Amino acid sequence: MLFSKQQLLTVFLEPDNIKLVVSQVSSGKATRTYAGQISFPSTVLRDAFIADSSKFSSQVKMALGQKPQLAQIKGVQLIIPPEKTFIRTMDPNEDVESFLRSLPYFKEELVLQSYPGKDKSGQIVHLAFEKKLVEELQQPFLDAGKKINLVTSGAYLLSAKTNLQEDYFLILGLEKSSAVVVHKLGKIIQLVSFVNDVFATRFIEFVRNNNLTTVKKAQVLGSLSSEITTKLGTDLGLTFGAPIAGDIYDLMIDASVGKQSLFSNAVVGTKGEPGKISLPSFSFNGNFLETLKRGLPLLGAVTVGFVLAWVVI
Repeated sequence: MLFSKQQLLTVFLEPDNIKLVVSQVSSGKATRTYAGQISFPSTVLRDAFIADSSKFSSQVKMALGQKPQLAQIKGVQLIIPPEKTFIRTMDPNEDVESFLRSLPYFKEELVLQSYPGKDKSGQIVHLAFEKKLVEELQQPFLDAGKKINLVTSGAYLLSAKTNLQEDYFLILGLEKSSAVVVHKLGKIIQLVSFVNDVFATRFIEFVRNNNLTTVKKAQVLGSLSSEITTKLGTDLGLTFGAPIAGDIYDLMIDASVGKQSLFSNAVVGTKGEPGKISLPSFSFNGNFLETLKRGLPLLGAVTVGFVLAWVVI
């Protein structure tokens, strides 16, 4: 739970960078005060995959040490991108195993997060992330003495904020890619992401290949060009809801305020126990890696490919 007048650092993992936004949280509202970005070469971070965890950690820790406003902030929340998020809404009597079996990972390689749906049906929204990615993303912040308040999906935050309880595509226009959360029959059934250069073509193919042409409504959050919306309207017959005002990153931060921590209800699969998901007996208490063996040595500052640009908002 976030308290009044708290400084909060939100970290957005993106294909080749992480965005860092500092907000003042008061009375359940977040106001941006600073924003910055750390860019990485493809040998360190590519397609939201941390290719070199040691250099990634070193560059992040160096950036944290360079900005006094970051040094004093203790609470951090990490936002996993659509490219690295698996999501599905399920009825309470459905076996979550069916969701996990559809993913390209073994259960022990995943962290599963579950949230109750917004209505009274008892439906549950399940999120899954690669455990290794979560560990490597938060390691430099833990090493800097910060507490991880929340790890969750930006797509989930925005979907929960805008759920209209009808069939529609929620299109999230991000900086270099756009994602689509498919809402059907009151459930989230799929999440896909495509780079912006080919988004319209790939999305149209996705809709047709997955028999989703009966869905005719769409809602856009973030930036999506008029050329794309026109093409989707022409080729798929989509009608678009009124634009929702606000920067997409600020909308995610606002939606995250007060959310329950991932670590209070995380479920990690156990290898060798088919059909069963086991809940760890220990509590994460917001610091996931304190319960795990630390596999990354502390390294000196690495400057290759490091860019830090701060903008006062």
